[in-house]
Amino acid sequence: MYYRISVYDDDPDSSIRTTKLNVDVPSSCKIYPDENITVNETDNVSLNVNTTGNPPVYEYIWTHPNGSTLTANSKLTFTASRQDTGTYNVSVYNGVGDRSICKRHITVQYRYPPDRITCNNKTVLEGDDVELVCSANGNPPPDMMWIRNGSIRGIGNTLMIRSVTKSESGTYTFFANNSLGYKSIAISITMQKRVKSPAIVNPYKQVLAVDEGEDVSLVCNASGNPVPNITWTKHGTVIGVGRIFNIAIARVKGNDSSCYTCTADNGIGHAKNASICLDVQYPPSDVKITPSSASLTLKEGDNLNLYCQSHSNPHSTYTWMYNGELLTIQQNSALIIKNINRRQNGLYRCEAKNRLGFVLSKPIKIIVQYLDPLEIIGSRNKSYSQSNPLVLFNLSINAYPSDTTLSCNPSAPNILTTITSHDASLTRKQYLVVVIIQDEVDFARIVCKAENGLGVRERTFYFYRQPILFKESFAGQFKIIKMEWQDDLKVAKSTGYNDLKRKCLKILESAYFDVAYLAAVNIKEFVKGSIIVRFELNVIGQVPDPLLPLRDYIKTQGEEINGLHIDYNSIQKSNDFKENTPIPCKEENNTLVAVLGVLFGLSIVLIIILIVGFLWSRRKDSKGISGKKSNTERHLTSRDKF
Repeated sequence: MYYRISVYDDDPDSSIRTTKLNVDVPSSCKIYPDENITVNETDNVSLNVNTTGNPPVYEYIWTHPNGSTLTANSKLTFTASRQDTGTYNVSVYNGVGDRSICKRHITVQYRYPPDRITCNNKTVLEGDDVELVCSANGNPPPDMMWIRNGSIRGIGNTLMIRSVTKSESGTYTFFANNSLGYKSIAISITMQKRVKSPAIVNPYKQVLAVDEGEDVSLVCNASGNPVPNITWTKHGTVIGVGRIFNIAIARVKGNDSSCYTCTADNGIGHAKNASICLDVQYPPSDVKITPSSASLTLKEGDNLNLYCQSHSNPHSTYTWMYNGELLTIQQNSALIIKNINRRQNGLYRCEAKNRLGFVLSKPIKIIVQYLDPLEIIGSRNKSYSQSNPLVLFNLSINAYPSDTTLSCNPSAPNILTTITSHDASLTRKQYLVVVIIQDEVDFARIVCKAENGLGVRERTFYFYRQPILFKESFAGQFKIIKMEWQDDLKVAKSTGYNDLKRKCLKILESAYFDVAYLAAVNIKEFVKGSIIVRFELNVIGQVPDPLLPLRDYIKTQGEEINGLHIDYNSIQKSNDFKENTPIPCKEENNTLVAVLGVLFGLSIVLIIILIVGFLWSRRKDSKGISGKKSNTERHLTSRDKF
């Protein structure tokens, strides 16, 4: 909205100057009555519009609800008809700004007699209830009633008749009337003699269990009036019809398991149906083990997972057999063996069984491969005392597959090693290692590695050229925390035992690395507590505290080493072993000679003689006079760390 202002002189010739101010204001409007109107048809309707603005409104445009333009100024007058219901608009304008529009809604009520009735005829059975329903229009709303044989039977648009009899069948008249008129319609009730809807007498069982190979007849008897027709279907397909129809299945098979439906229908009420489901039961067949290969190779410590499958009804129970002996009976078809070990090699079969029979699967051969630590044959004392540069020792390894190879790598180029081997059993191989250390070498380290397809086992041997007075055996122990006890830690050679032994030996080997007085270290046993590790140290000479290197190592590295949590305060002597017992230095040489004599015979002895002779002649040539050192005997000592 905006205002337009004009300024002008009233009389330019007058001696008195008068100035007039004219303000133009856009038009606005309001319709009276100021609310929506409801009128009856033929009533006179008057709408008045009040306007404001400067200059005054000079144009009025009225619009009918149907969109047509009406002729009127500030007042619209007309006689109401039913077509006049709707919203009326008036647009006013005084030449300033935009047009102003006002609206008013008028509802025209009109009166008419009933002119449309909707009803349906009824067909019912004798004795049933019937409900007659009609609807009628009109304004004012009509009164409605039901008349039969001149008598009023009901008021309203619904007539309910309970338990219809023959006398109540016939024609009923529905009346609808108001002050403007009436309308009627005839409704007929046709009563039929009561008949019996179909009922299926049998089958009375929903599921019929039969054994494979039996003959089966399915019978569907139905009653009703009239007599119902019988239809047999399977998977929605009609397979037979007849009032009484038999289905004969000779020597049923597993794939005959299905539901057969008989439907009875006589046109009265709803059709009835019932189903017989055949549950054909059969013994197990096609028994298989998964994986389906003839053999399965695992590493010791792996988990074995076998699954047995079969086709049977009812479901089978499964029996697992190992090398022909009963292993387990269970509903679950899975056989799971955790941490399998070498003693569980062999043939596994499963048997599927139900009440109708049993079947055995083909066997699967389980092959468990393993690689044990490298061992030294002889006494547990690993120190030697001898006056020549020749050192002999026997190594042994137990593995499957047994195709292990041994290599020994010295720390210096002037150390010679010779290895010969032979098979001690199907899975054990033994090696004779001959080490020749040149005269000028006072210390040497040799790493021997045995390996096959599963991995590598190694041992490190240290050699010192020094006299050995005597050795002592010292027992110690420490505690592993944050680790649960496993029963197989009591069983030497078990997977758990070997794994923990390797980890503990690695810790001890690192702690006593380059400790000159240590001859050997060995894990004795694991004791249930948290887990107590008992070990044995062979030390050369009298050592005040053999556990000091271990304590220093744990303190330096921290208590978590190699995946194990070591309790530092638990490192102590163990009273379960005899300690500080002198060990004769020549005992092991005697043992080695005896073993070598048995294992290798005269051929090995001849090799040794040739090697010693060669070295002796070399020393004689290089030093001239061999007697200069005859008063000083030098000793060669070897020791190994596990």
